[in-house]
Order: sequence, then structure tokens, then C-alpha cells
Amino acid sequence: MTVLIVLLITSLSYIGIAFLVNEKNAKYLLSGYNTMSEPEKEKFDIKSYLIFFKKYWINIGVTSSLVTCFSFLLFSELIMLIAHALVVTIPIPYFIYKSNKDFKRN
Repeated sequence: MTVLIVLLITSLSYIGIAFLVNEKNAKYLLSGYNTMSEPEKEKFDIKSYLIFFKKYWINIGVTSSLVTCFSFLLFSELIMLIAHALVVTIPIPYFIYKSNKDFKRN
């Protein structure tokens, strides 16, 4: 039961991340963006990126919460941990690819 609570708090933290980062604090909190020079930042579409960022982390938080709850009800704690880990890690390559590809202006 403790594992379930920890995983649900983790999932809710993902949703918190979505609402924590905004245009004002992105220059401090977003890895990669915070090290860009001013000309590079001007070429980066931060508004569109933050919309994508927010949707991504909300989806991860909601999906991982649901998968964690359902796997807790249907399977063992080990399966619940594995399912949670997969739901969180499988979309990471998509996040990285999309972040690097779609938000740089020419």
C-alpha cells in the first residue's frame, strides 16, 4: 500500500511540474533553454514549447496514476512498479525528439 501512495504522489508531481514551469521562470528551470544565448532563445518558440511541455507532463501524470491504480487492483506490487516505470519512460524519446525538432525557429 505504501508503494501505491508513493507512486501516486510521484504521478501528481508530474502534473505539478506542468503547472510550475511558465514563461517567466523557464529561463531558470528548463534545462537546455537556461544555457542558450539570447540569440538562440529568440529562435526558440518558448510559448509553443510550454504548451507541449504542459500537455506532456499532464498526460504522463494522469496516465501513470491510472495505470498505477489499475495495476494495483489487478496485479502484484512488482507489476505495478514495472507498469508505472514503463508508462513514465517509454514516452521520453518522443519528448526529446519533439523538443529538439519542432520548436526552433529559423
